[in-house]
Amino acid sequence: MELLGVVVYEVLFSHLDRLQESAYSVQEGRPRVDLQEQRREYEAKADCYRDDSMEKFFALKRLAEDNVVAAADMGNLWAMDRLARLECRKGHLQEAAGLWEQAAQMHYPAAGLHLALYIYGPGCEREDVRQYRLWLEQASQDGSARASCELAKQNLSSDPFLSGMLLARAEEQNQGKFNLHVYRTIRELQQKLVLLSDGVM
Repeated sequence: MELLGVVVYEVLFSHLDRLQESAYSVQEGRPRVDLQEQRREYEAKADCYRDDSMEKFFALKRLAEDNVVAAADMGNLWAMDRLARLECRKGHLQEAAGLWEQAAQMHYPAAGLHLALYIYGPGCEREDVRQYRLWLEQASQDGSARASCELAKQNLSSDPFLSGMLLARAEEQNQGKFNLHVYRTIRELQQKLVLLSDGVM
């Protein structure tokens, strides 16, 4: 149990560190949160619990979520996306969609992608083919390699040329922030395009 407490402690605060990423931080002219100072304060609060106690686990969880909420309130787009994912997991779809829309309107790629996949995508409670496609297109234009892959997959049979262009875009986008799953998806779809052009599929 003590090991679990230590692992959870490190994992949660590694997430707090990520809030300091400079890309997609806060809107110009808005005050910044001193996240290092917040972290020290949170650590001091959490240290009143034993490492092997569930109380410490839940204290750390609350503090990490509170920090994400605070950063989102300050306009941190990464934090807005994280908070929207928390809301979505809790079933608060309206709150999640609102946060993702705000971040997507400021061209945060993951926000548009998550709107498409978790709010309007196939099997979602608010499934909407038009909205699904629109948000995927915006996410792709904003830099999401995964969104470009999803669009390429949709156009594979109907428009192989467009699908090839989208895969080329996805490949370029993925070089900037490499994701192995996206890389494998691109290769798989490229192979399918070759088979289509050869008349095998």
